[in-house]
Amino acid sequence: MKKKSILINRSFLIVLVLAVFALGIFADRLFLLITGQGDELEGRSAGVFVPPGRELTQFRTRVNDLVKLALASHDVTSVSVYFLYLKTDSGFGIREDERFAPHNLLKLPVMIVYFKSAETSPEILQKKLSFNGRVMAGTPSRLKTPRPLESGKTYTTSDLIYRMIVFNDDDALSLLTANLQQDALDKLYEDLDLEIDPSDEEDIMSLSAYASFYRTLYDASYLNRRMSDKALQYLSKASFRDGIVAGTPPNVTVASRFGDFPVSENDEKGPADLIQLHEIGIVFHPSRPYLLGIITRGSDFTAQTRIIRDISSFIYRDVDQPQRDRTH
Repeated sequence: MKKKSILINRSFLIVLVLAVFALGIFADRLFLLITGQGDELEGRSAGVFVPPGRELTQFRTRVNDLVKLALASHDVTSVSVYFLYLKTDSGFGIREDERFAPHNLLKLPVMIVYFKSAETSPEILQKKLSFNGRVMAGTPSRLKTPRPLESGKTYTTSDLIYRMIVFNDDDALSLLTANLQQDALDKLYEDLDLEIDPSDEEDIMSLSAYASFYRTLYDASYLNRRMSDKALQYLSKASFRDGIVAGTPPNVTVASRFGDFPVSENDEKGPADLIQLHEIGIVFHPSRPYLLGIITRGSDFTAQTRIIRDISSFIYRDVDQPQRDRTH
């Protein structure tokens, strides 16, 4: 009996093979979608590092162990940390929802409000304001302004914004806020869905809430890209370099705000006068930029500065580890 031979057109065979291959890819992607692994692989294929939940949990544990060591040293009475990968919105917190007094950190929303107005009325940045030598009422800061305003001189709002952010100038803040519309800041808080009572001088915001200002700048979702970049550029020139900045390599840009504030706490010995030192900003890691916020309370300003630096350094090394693993 003769065997029958079946002739298959080569073009049809190629199409059939490609169809089977495509079906395999579809089945694989469907499995990843069902198991929840698709986003992670998608991020990696786009060059974005997306750490699995387990790795983030382990990361948080390592940072929390460092916080526990700081608390055990009695150099601080409390430490809060907020961390977020900006490309993936994945992160963790350690007492990140504990409310605190932002004080100097409120200079950032003032800058955002002015830059928002400048998008439609650029002349506002050239408006001149006179300084008559009055010192802004408030609590003294250990972080002194290196270049204070001079009495009797006039300054453009652009120059005042720069001094307020870079040199931490309270007098510049006073002039700028005095020339803002009364509801300008309230509108910003409302637009960003933040619950803030400006009349309350203590415990008015959490680290996770304050991070909203940085997210809008990084994404250019409130200001346009030009103004967002301008704001981040000012923040990257901040005169305080001993905290988060000191914990990162010299070639890495850090756009941050900082501040200190006297607070009172009750312990077993009664009321105690302490210092709240805080810094929040964006660390522009070459491939995995992240947001980091740290709040400390204690009685030793130098020790608190060191703790912020050490946490920043530890976190940068941990973030950078996957990159070094792939290059060795």
